[in-house]
Amino acid sequence: MGRGFSIDQVVIHEDPKLGAEPFAYVETLEATLRLAPLLRGRFEFERLQLVAPSVNLAKARSGGWNAQPLLEQVLKSAGGGEFPEIGLSGARLNFRIGEWKSPYYLGDAELRVEAASEQELSLYIEGEPARTDRGLRGFGRFSGRGRVRVMPGRESELDLNLTLTRSPIAE
Repeated sequence: MGRGFSIDQVVIHEDPKLGAEPFAYVETLEATLRLAPLLRGRFEFERLQLVAPSVNLAKARSGGWNAQPLLEQVLKSAGGGEFPEIGLSGARLNFRIGEWKSPYYLGDAELRVEAASEQELSLYIEGEPARTDRGLRGFGRFSGRGRVRVMPGRESELDLNLTLTRSPIAE
């Protein structure tokens, strides 16, 4: 892996104010460190890759998504350095609004987040829509690119263009 490391069976806990269920269960977390800061004795991530995670994206009734404080913390911890590329592969993205957990999720999802500016992140997402209450799959696959503007203390703004591959749901 070079100048990095990997950790198996990682649990990323949720802010207790947002819920009891963890934010993510990650099969393997792979991290790559930046060389120049490492030579100066600073520990700075170049890339974080979550392999086969199950992520619970939750929106509080008061507004705001649970991923926003995490992104704000990563931006702050970069401390003048560069924002690390964050990727998810083979992911399952679950959705919850308040106490209501949606039966819809994204399976076999790929996600990549990179810095576009100090407060703006570039986003790529791809996945297969599915439902927990039905064994049906094959709703197609979609992909999208966009930007997320992270504004500390306020709700983030998302601008995303999605493309759904031809499937029965696309009809």
